[in-house]
Amino acid sequence: MSTRKRDHKTRKLIKMGWVAVLLISAWVLFSPWGAVRHYRVSKNLRRIEAANAELRDNNRQLREEIDRLLNDPAYIEDIARQQHGLLRNNEFVYQFPNKKKR
Repeated sequence: MSTRKRDHKTRKLIKMGWVAVLLISAWVLFSPWGAVRHYRVSKNLRRIEAANAELRDNNRQLREEIDRLLNDPAYIEDIARQQHGLLRNNEFVYQFPNKKKR
């Protein structure tokens, strides 16, 4: 009968051990500092870092354009001609109608 009591106690200890393991696993996964939260925060951090890199690149391009606008008269002329349709003095624009092929 004593072996039967030991088997019962052993089974009870094993069950309690499994319950403890499950509780600890659940805590590690779903606690405020758990693995699920860590995954979400890491994913958000990667997204923010990518957006930050894109903004840095955009900033660099804008600074280069500002520098060209301040220091490059040919660039200013090019923008005036292409974007605003401006002409130099004594310059004319001839527009020819498109010929449709029959």
